[in-house]
Amino acid sequence: MFTKLFSRQAKFLTINGAQPIEMQTKETILQAALRESSYILTEEELSQGYILACQAVPKEDVSISVELDSHGESFEIMSLTGQVKKQWQLTQDITALEISLPKSMPYAAGQYANLKIPGLCDAVRSYSFATAFNAESHLVQLYIKHVSGGALSSVVHDQELVGKDIELLLERK
Repeated sequence: MFTKLFSRQAKFLTINGAQPIEMQTKETILQAALRESSYILTEEELSQGYILACQAVPKEDVSISVELDSHGESFEIMSLTGQVKKQWQLTQDITALEISLPKSMPYAAGQYANLKIPGLCDAVRSYSFATAFNAESHLVQLYIKHVSGGALSSVVHDQELVGKDIELLLERK
């Protein structure tokens, strides 16, 4: 069992069927994609402090399929104002927020929202949902990684947000 977990054998990452990327020891999927300039954030997004929190280190070969919108389809923006019901630290730099929404929202695996905390931070940042939307309780969770100097992530990490309003902007087809 431990041989497979700690094997020094090369691992490969394939994104959308492209040429496999050889993973370096203890390299995350994100690091490998960045190194190979694969589907990832733009230089402008990186300079603005955007991050992707996929810090998974594969233990075996990984193949990823990403559906990209190449047809330029239009999306409707849905704005919801929810309230933070719970806030807790998952790790020293990741904070979980449980948000109660006033109504149902469209949800699909991999869904993300643009987040804003009115009155505390004017910055808008994109975060993936950590849990699926619960249609009965209208609750959803986000895990937010603190970025040093990050406008929104610093507020989430450093301030008590329970009871505060939070705006979510969602794209839906």
